Amino acid sequence: ALLLIITYLLYSKNNKYYLVPIIFTGVIEPKLLVLPVIFCFTEMIINYKKETLSFLIIALAIFIWQFSAWKGQTVFNKDYEGEQLIIRNIHLYPNIPLARLFQNKPKLYLGKITDNFFSLTDLNNYFFAGHPAPTTISTQELYKFYWPLIIFLVLGIYHFKNIENKNFILVSIFSSLIALSVLNNFDRNDFILWFPISLIITNGIKKIF
Repeated sequence: ALLLIITYLLYSKNNKYYLVPIIFTGVIEPKLLVLPVIFCFTEMIINYKKETLSFLIIALAIFIWQFSAWKGQTVFNKDYEGEQLIIRNIHLYPNIPLARLFQNKPKLYLGKITDNFFSLTDLNNYFFAGHPAPTTISTQELYKFYWPLIIFLVLGIYHFKNIENKNFILVSIFSSLIALSVLNNFDRNDFILWFPISLIITNGIKKIF
């Protein structure tokens, strides 16, 4: 989160090396190894520069270097129980084509990713510690924001087109959501979303005044 804040400060000052801090996210925390890759790639699409391409190549090199450490903490790691459940469910279908369509290994991984994604985009996860309806993901149910701030978040989203450095916020949220969604358990690591959400809340507070 601190590296993301430093990246934002450099970005707001139009420093051409603003991507340097975010690149080291994966080195410090292998779980988030894919975040700088997606971040740099998205930035390159939005605003192509030679420097951005160079940073993307560095991020990819670090990703390849730390790939084993990253994969072991993601949904792509072998899940014996999940595979056995798929084999069991195959027998519930009247024919093989239907069984293969609805019960397969990609579905096993996709199901975990979508569970993570919808838990990460659930406002209860940030303002009410997962209550009153706890998510399907095992977390410590920590409060990230004091619940009245949800009003300012809604206002900030409504007036998002006028927010300062909105492209950076979008890229931060997009890359963080993908990086966290592929983890076996994103608990505590989802704190990285605290900063971009805080920027949106701050925008909502400004609109009130």
